[in-house]
Amino acid sequence: MNESVIAVRYGKALYAFASEEKQLETVKKDVELIMNCINTMDDFKAFILNPIINHSQKKQVIKEIFKDKLHPSTLSFITLLTVNKREIFLADIIRYFLKLYNAQKGIKLASIKTAYKIDDELKKLIIKLIKKKFNTSVELEHTVNPALIGGFILRIEDQQIDASISGGLAKIKKELLNSE
Repeated sequence: MNESVIAVRYGKALYAFASEEKQLETVKKDVELIMNCINTMDDFKAFILNPIINHSQKKQVIKEIFKDKLHPSTLSFITLLTVNKREIFLADIIRYFLKLYNAQKGIKLASIKTAYKIDDELKKLIIKLIKKKFNTSVELEHTVNPALIGGFILRIEDQQIDASISGGLAKIKKELLNSE
């Protein structure tokens, strides 16, 4: 992923500040909450990205939404972003912060896409297998994509295993087209 200079600078600054203040775990939970809001609430994401809304209004709304949910340091950082007109980079800043956090903690990120929702037991089994294979801690993100038809696509950093039916059908189609 091409990371913007702004996201890297602010992500590093947030990470350094959280480390110095010994608030790393607290800030991590806070930014995960914010990222969850961005990823699951289309209205919140649209609000953050809307260039028409005044930055002081954004600052007030963000303070009101998160005042009892975030540590004061995290809330101050987020309001600083809006004051500096950098809130459109919030998701990228959080991703970079989490990248630094995971690298420092030795955690590998994995994602699995399936055609249907999988239960917690299967997630635990997948995490256990990845831990064994890579000898490291793992955070697993699960998404559902019905277009896969069946099977799964597992991605661990830059490695991908496509065991989906749609992926298999695409391979067969390509082979058939190339054999003509």
